[in-house]
Amino acid sequence: SSTVTSYGVCYATTDNPTVENAQQQSQASSAKQGSPTLKLTELASGTTYYVRAYVINALGTYYSSSATFKTPANWPGSDDNQTPNL
Repeated sequence: SSTVTSYGVCYATTDNPTVENAQQQSQASSAKQGSPTLKLTELASGTTYYVRAYVINALGTYYSSSATFKTPANWPGSDDNQTPNL
């Protein structure tokens, strides 16, 4: 029941990334909520990444379960703007 201050995704090459130990893309609570579009940057080719959503409010930081995806060996390629199927 606490107001959301920010939300987004965090991602890393190890499982259970957090906002403290991984790269993150976030939105302020004033951003349109529902289906945000966030770009994951600095991805390496042929690498498995773990990603999970998070939300921050006055009570703490809360995370979703981790999902994984692997970048192609030829990353970035001609289809490097495609969204991984998470």
